[in-house]
Amino acid sequence: MIMAFLSSQPKRSMFQLNESDLMCKNACGFYGNPEWRGLCSQCFREYQKKAEASRSRHPLRGKETLTEQTTKHQTPPSVGSSTLSQTVSTVKTALSPFDKFVSKKKQQSERKTHTVKSIFAGAAPKDAEPEHARPTRQVSADVQHVVREFNEYLQTLPKPIASDIAKRIQTVANKLLDYSAVDYSIDELTKIAGNFYEEFSDRLTRNELFAGLDEASTTKIMDYAESYILIRSYKNLFCPPTTDDEDKDLQTQKQIRKLNWVTAQRLGATVDEMNPDVREHIDLAITDIIEIDTKKTVDAKLKCVVSCCRNIAQMLQLSGNGPPSADQFLPAVIYVVLKANPPRMQSNIKFITRFANPNRLRTGEAGYFFTNLCCALSFIESMDAKSLEMTEDEFQLYMSGEISSSSLHEQQAFMCDGLRQMNKNLQILNELKQRQARLDEKIKAEQELMEDFFASCMRKIQEGREKYPLIVKPRRQLPVFTFGPANNASKENIQDSLNPSWADS
Repeated sequence: MIMAFLSSQPKRSMFQLNESDLMCKNACGFYGNPEWRGLCSQCFREYQKKAEASRSRHPLRGKETLTEQTTKHQTPPSVGSSTLSQTVSTVKTALSPFDKFVSKKKQQSERKTHTVKSIFAGAAPKDAEPEHARPTRQVSADVQHVVREFNEYLQTLPKPIASDIAKRIQTVANKLLDYSAVDYSIDELTKIAGNFYEEFSDRLTRNELFAGLDEASTTKIMDYAESYILIRSYKNLFCPPTTDDEDKDLQTQKQIRKLNWVTAQRLGATVDEMNPDVREHIDLAITDIIEIDTKKTVDAKLKCVVSCCRNIAQMLQLSGNGPPSADQFLPAVIYVVLKANPPRMQSNIKFITRFANPNRLRTGEAGYFFTNLCCALSFIESMDAKSLEMTEDEFQLYMSGEISSSSLHEQQAFMCDGLRQMNKNLQILNELKQRQARLDEKIKAEQELMEDFFASCMRKIQEGREKYPLIVKPRRQLPVFTFGPANNASKENIQDSLNPSWADS
């Protein structure tokens, strides 16, 4: 039975995905996202507004629904008619580890603040500033870099425009920084950022003050504004302790580790891993997706996503598939995510969907690739026997590690640097051998041409000799002149006439 499992391979790709499947469910023309219930950012904001309006009209109904859902989730089915106090007690008991974690984080934060204040208080002289004066907050190098670039760009704009932009961005940046520092609701922080993007974009396009700005300048200002307001509060906005982002990160990494046996062939992705050029693009894609967690702005994170997906597309093209389609591209993205097992992937996805400028994710290359990445993570989270076209028994044997794919051993062996270098050297030697064979063929062809040319020359010479034979005639004797007496006398006269006048003296 195990041998049957090892030999079973999918015969076709299980993904039949077109680009239309990635679009918003409301058919508005923008890309959707699993994080937004398959909607685009604009439609999802409208959905949230309608939900908030419904809750405001029926607050008690919303509370009852929330209480029923919480009780249903936390209370075991065996409990019958429990009282409200028992339900609350059950909820508190179930959430106690998380409450302890949040409490511990707050205590540590308060302890650090108290320690810093005591240090400054002890070192301050008597004539120091009043107590309400706080020490200047240390600015990170990333913030300084963004501020420096933004200031350089603002200097290229007219002074009234630059002043208005700086004032509004600074206001919302301080607001996010202050609210996030006190563990404000992440939904409220998301709403603050979203409202700012909407209002600021509307102001840049409709206010007379910015009438002279073209579309490229407006986009650049929005990008700088997004980077500045988010990087200042990055530590508080990314994976905040009031959310379950960290738990989801751990669950995703655990799921990916269990799925390490899934190969590209199992996913229906045609990837020639033994090709060193393909393997190089796989490594680059893995590096790009891991580097997402090292970036602190949405723009930098999305650039890593775009670079990763471009390497994946090149990987598929080198594998012989040509330009990849949507149903070929998504399995390859899933495969790279499984191989990379990137850290805090869920937190990075949440950070982008919560605080990115919605225009980034609705259209364009970045929006398309980011949607594919979200779909890949969603598929990995829900991956089961049916999604891989396997039987449940076979799937459980693979998940438990009792059996492993035969092609997996080849892939793991190829991951060894020594074997990969040896394979690459063999390929280089094979290419050199082919080049040498081609060179030998060219040399042989040149030799044949030279021999043909020599034979042709000899043939023409022979034809010329036959047509114009060489006839050697005897040499003709030249006449010999003899001098008589008269001739001798004239000869002497000639000789005398040649003597110079001073010869007789």
